[in-house]
Amino acid sequence: DAQYWLGDCYYNQKQHNQAIGAFEQLLINYPKSNKTPAALLRSAFARLAVNDTKNARLYLERVIAEYPAAEEGSLARMRLETVPKSK
Repeated sequence: DAQYWLGDCYYNQKQHNQAIGAFEQLLINYPKSNKTPAALLRSAFARLAVNDTKNARLYLERVIAEYPAAEEGSLARMRLETVPKSK
């Protein structure tokens, strides 16, 4: 949980690259964490904030595929509709 909240703190301080790194550490070190769906979603949001739409879409699609019934899956579906497709 602490790793997720570290990323969340960075995200809220608009330190998006640091947030991405913190969320990635959670995904690598604790892939079965109960915070994994939220970390994937927040990582996608952080990537959007730094204009990495290609990877943001990939993360949103992953949340939808892996956690379709979770709140994060629903939020990812809504957000994905507004993200432009990469060229």
